[in-house]
Amino acid sequence: MQYDRGDGNAQLWRARFFLKTEEYDKARDDFLTAEKLTNDYYSIHAGLAQSYAGLGEPEKSADRAAKAAEIDFTRFGFDIVSIAQPYFASNDRTEDGVTFFDRLLVRWPNVAWLHGNRSALLRRLGRIAEAEAAEKASKEAAGE
Repeated sequence: MQYDRGDGNAQLWRARFFLKTEEYDKARDDFLTAEKLTNDYYSIHAGLAQSYAGLGEPEKSADRAAKAAEIDFTRFGFDIVSIAQPYFASNDRTEDGVTFFDRLLVRWPNVAWLHGNRSALLRRLGRIAEAEAAEKASKEAAGE
């Protein structure tokens, strides 16, 4: 496919296409190129967070996710479903997902849905006591 490498928006669109087709290496490359061409920083950081999640790099994923959250935490709260999708889609990525949420919780320890997602992943790993502790933390963060 031919495209104009000079257009950051075109690069973003193609990167999003690669996320949908789970071609995470191509998505990462396009988001990194777009980062030099456009100022849609939220989309770049969120897209790279999902790309790195799919590539099994939870530390890089969490770092980019945190940058997206710093720009627009409300939007990030909605987008976490797609950003973290690779961790829930594959049992091979479950442990990576725990690492991802652990890193975000260092920064935002009182966000209920971060604890809730971590709890769900811990349950998949059979780490029930940790999952229950994360669920308790989620309820406390929600004021329950």
